[in-house]
Amino acid sequence: MDATFNQRVVCGKGITAQELAQLPSACVISTKSAVRAFKQYLPESDYPTIIIRSNNQTEIERVVIQIQGSNCETIIGLGTGSAIDVSKVVADAVNKPLVCIPTGLSCNVFATNKSVICKQSAICTIVSKIPEIVIVDTNLLSLSDLRYTIAGIGDVLSVYTAMHDWDLARVHSDEPDNFTIRTVAESLIDPMVQLVPKLIQNDPSAIEQLTQLLLLSGYLTNMYGSGRPESGSEHMFARAIETDPVFGKRLLHGEAVLLGILLSAELQGRPSDAILGIAQMSGLRARYEDAELTENDMVKFLITASTIRPERFSIFNIVHLDATLAHDIVKRVLAKLSVPHVIPAATTL
Repeated sequence: MDATFNQRVVCGKGITAQELAQLPSACVISTKSAVRAFKQYLPESDYPTIIIRSNNQTEIERVVIQIQGSNCETIIGLGTGSAIDVSKVVADAVNKPLVCIPTGLSCNVFATNKSVICKQSAICTIVSKIPEIVIVDTNLLSLSDLRYTIAGIGDVLSVYTAMHDWDLARVHSDEPDNFTIRTVAESLIDPMVQLVPKLIQNDPSAIEQLTQLLLLSGYLTNMYGSGRPESGSEHMFARAIETDPVFGKRLLHGEAVLLGILLSAELQGRPSDAILGIAQMSGLRARYEDAELTENDMVKFLITASTIRPERFSIFNIVHLDATLAHDIVKRVLAKLSVPHVIPAATTL
């Protein structure tokens, strides 16, 4: 792609209207629920809206045809994961500038040149367009459930287990190192740990800091050329859940990743009290219980995760994960999550 980074990122209170006023003819790509919740930010007479029903290839082709037949000069992606993923693919296909307005900070999708789509019943990651402009409006984000912001923690902390998987790959499969990328990735962990208490308290000042951390975690993917620095065994576990037709709709991406971090870290033999405390503070246990995700379900998804991306070397290439070990790992993590615990504000990994 032409750009490694977003050309412009603006973060502030009530900034959406003034930013949109500067755009030429535009159309909005969003979901029905997002448009319903945030319609006051979308003057329909100026910005016709295309509602997407899914992130599958057929739906993307439909939207591309619709935009090609319009006078739209700029695409606005409004929403969280799927809406922004689709807007990035469509903007790339029609060669139009893209503005993304996240309605939650549940993942780093607005910072990467990759999109997750469904193609022929399989979920895959493809190269897409990085948004030229990202508008992070704290007023708009305040309309979302705090859950959608807290979930972003997982997409930053994933570097903890992903970097160890990369370490294993360098030792066991001669995968090349990249000192600069590795240093930047590792530098994200402690600031994220420090920020969590403010996010839990819904401190507006923490939104901009989380945005910056998500941007940096996304840029690692762009700079390295793949998700290797921030996507490892923990994301394979998340992908196993997200592929499931039932649970894929019940957990947010960042929540599935955070659970995957705990399981992968246990499997790697390097569990983190700080990340465990973050998971407890963020209400992860309530999330998977509300989703009716059982211990047996987690075991199934952990085993599935070990088969998802064999070409990306990880702890799954080192450890033979049979049902007995998977049950043991899941039991250990669930037992720890059941114990009340709050990390001190100064805790680091």
